[in-house]
Amino acid sequence: MQLSLDSDNGRMTIGAIATKLEVSQKYLGAILYRLREEGLLISHRGAAGGFAMGKDPRLVTVEEVYRILEGPTHLVECVEYPERCNRSRGCVARDLWKDLETGFRQMLASITLEDLAERHRALNHRGS
Repeated sequence: MQLSLDSDNGRMTIGAIATKLEVSQKYLGAILYRLREEGLLISHRGAAGGFAMGKDPRLVTVEEVYRILEGPTHLVECVEYPERCNRSRGCVARDLWKDLETGFRQMLASITLEDLAERHRALNHRGS
């Protein structure tokens, strides 16, 4: 989202993003490189280098970013591996967890990075 908010010529350095977000460059670097590996970002070397969006922020969902960085969205083990629990077949709690996961994924899939950027702009505009 930060890259779609205030990049300079479409690029921002790790240092600039880390400063803006108040996180360590090492931590941020690991995230940015993972997103680059998956094609969401591109990187440029040299004096005018940095990271830029590799995909249109209007087409990147929060669910896609979450899945890349966090993996599957299973909240409890028995949803993914029902065979590990003797009670999973008729378990109401497991059904609830499955429904929660579905809702969670659907909500994340309904929000794009551009949506987040717009929310950020609106929030900061009101606070000014």
